[in-house]
Amino acid sequence: MNVKSSLPAELFIATDIDPQYEEDFNRWYDREHMEERCVIPGFQWARRYKSITGNGPQYLAIYRARSINVFISEKYREALVIRQTGL
Repeated sequence: MNVKSSLPAELFIATDIDPQYEEDFNRWYDREHMEERCVIPGFQWARRYKSITGNGPQYLAIYRARSINVFISEKYREALVIRQTGL
């Protein structure tokens, strides 16, 4: 599938995490997950934010890519499979 778009695309991920797992989750997310995504061709940057108000999700991650095609690319799908299966 190839979407005809040369416009940048952004993916927003909102998450909540149980406090007992938060330290490990943050370590994994910041040191592994985001880094793995940012080396995929076409990714431009990633940012992660934590809510300071306590309203809504605890965390918001934003990934920017050169186009929507990056999020449906073979390299992106491979990264998803590796993460889900551990292969």
